[in-house]
Amino acid sequence: MTQEVDRSVSAIKAAYKDDFPKVALILGSGLGKFGDMMDIDTIISYDQIPDFPQPTVAGHAGRLLIGKVGKTPLVCMQGRM
Repeated sequence: MTQEVDRSVSAIKAAYKDDFPKVALILGSGLGKFGDMMDIDTIISYDQIPDFPQPTVAGHAGRLLIGKVGKTPLVCMQGRM
């Protein structure tokens, strides 16, 4: 399991070079539009992250959004697993 997590983390860090936000949100049913409020720097589809689970709910986007809301840096998981 540790190797899978390491591969996932490495892929995310390779796609996003800045300091990683310390705030994370999981946007499940009814909250996916929260991402529209963000100033998004990077979007990473779950299927581009090695060993990362895929969304289990039909219609969930399945992607990481990395950016800011106001001055707060955050990462959002758009589509839960």
